[in-house]
Amino acid sequence: MYSIRHLLVPVCLILFHTQLNAASIPLQNLTTENMKQVVGDLSLESLHTTVSGAGTLGSIFGFEIGVVGGTASTPHLQDMVSSDPSADASNIPYAQLIGAITVPYGLTAEVGYLPKVGTADFKAGSFSLAAKWTATEIFSDLPLDLAAKLSYTKTSVSFNQTVSAVPISYGYDNTQTALTILASKSFSIVEPYIGIGYDKASGKLTASSSSVFAAGVASAGSATADKSGNFWLIGTEVKLLAVKLGAEWTSMYAANRIVGKISIFF
Repeated sequence: MYSIRHLLVPVCLILFHTQLNAASIPLQNLTTENMKQVVGDLSLESLHTTVSGAGTLGSIFGFEIGVVGGTASTPHLQDMVSSDPSADASNIPYAQLIGAITVPYGLTAEVGYLPKVGTADFKAGSFSLAAKWTATEIFSDLPLDLAAKLSYTKTSVSFNQTVSAVPISYGYDNTQTALTILASKSFSIVEPYIGIGYDKASGKLTASSSSVFAAGVASAGSATADKSGNFWLIGTEVKLLAVKLGAEWTSMYAANRIVGKISIFF
């Protein structure tokens, strides 16, 4: 765990710094609808995943630990800054340490964690928990593995920018709950899967300048918005001895995310 974290932290620093500090992202005059779009884009980016299907890690017990990472498109955020030719907010990186443990009766607990890393100008961190029940561990006559997963994610971001010669400090906190129904089929070392789900998210953006928000949107320097909707995903895992490789594509709120995984399991 110690070595994986110390491999992940510098990677996250490079990704976040490159994506969000290479150019100014001037968030100004945000309307209520803009706030909902911000929540939607960033909720897709932070949606919990261990890049795994409906199956368990073992018929009785199993354990997995690894790293997931990828990128999420943020088209609505990009639309908000398109008037600035130097700004690029079309994609935001995603990375987390993950862990999972399976116990009897098809129950699997999952956790995702990104320590708050970054620079003085940008820091981000997240924490997620999930519980998955694989029904086919009890109802074994079904030809596919079927599972239901309930997850909770909390994300925190802080960054500083200078917009029109005015230094602005931003803070963003996001919480979301998602329910996912998964179906997968194990073919020896390969397990493809699909899933559909429902996400409910709430975000709060604070800023040190009133110019960030349109009139009547913010109170005491902050604005909140809620967003909810359906999503679907498709992915696969490849199991090589004690190592898993995985890839997953998710579509939610008219945006897409691609995530990969490398982990060890037993």
